[in-house]
Formats: sequence, C-alpha cells, structure tokens
Amino acid sequence: MRKVRFRFHDLRHTFGTRLGMKGVDLKTVMDIMGHKTYKVAMRYQHPAPEHKLDAVKFLDAVPSIFTTGAKAGVVRLPVSI
Repeated sequence: MRKVRFRFHDLRHTFGTRLGMKGVDLKTVMDIMGHKTYKVAMRYQHPAPEHKLDAVKFLDAVPSIFTTGAKAGVVRLPVSI
C-alpha cells in the first residue's frame, strides 16, 4: 500500500486552484488568500490538464477574421478608413 503524503497546507493549493478553474480573477484570489504579489498567487494555481484543454477549445467558438472567406492562404484583413 502506498503512503499518501498530505499536509493541511495542501488544502490552500486546492482552494486556490479551484477558484482559478471556476473563473475567479487572479486579483480576487490574491485578496481572498492574503497574497501580496501575483507571483505568490500563481504558485497556488494548478489547473488540471482537462481545464487547460477546455480553455484552448474555447477558441473554437470564436470566429476568426483569418479564415473567413480566405482563399488558398490569402489573408484579407478588415480595412478601417
């Protein structure tokens, strides 16, 4: 049987990670957890691989100006006058 190493402090990482994965902005996570810098707050963010994949898939729903109506590698950008 494998011994599981668990410390009470691990719950802070779980808490910070779950807040981030639910879309709570980093500044709010910092305030709730009492961190003074973004660097420290980021140490508590451990998104699951599935969450990262979902974030990338989110772009599938965004229309792209680079693919709409483009022919054989020709890209037409909108022109503002």
